Amino acid sequence: MAPIVAAPFAALFNQSISAGVVPRQWEDAIITPVPKVPVPVEEADYRPISITSVLSRQVERHIVRRYIYPAFVTPSPDLCFADQYAFRQS
Repeated sequence: MAPIVAAPFAALFNQSISAGVVPRQWEDAIITPVPKVPVPVEEADYRPISITSVLSRQVERHIVRRYIYPAFVTPSPDLCFADQYAFRQS
């Protein structure tokens, strides 16, 4: 299936990135409560897990690898990332 869908998906990804806009359908998520403890009793015993579309996750992964990680490897001298831990490799 990959040879058939690769070109249309690449066109969607490129258009989304170049326009700087995420399609509304990609922003929708299904939120599923997952228990934190073996026998949940109250709402605080659950944590929400957002399940987004595969297309949304792929575009996000591409943007993080292409733009975010390189910014941490060679940051601008006027930026300080000493206390930044999200989206860092390892």
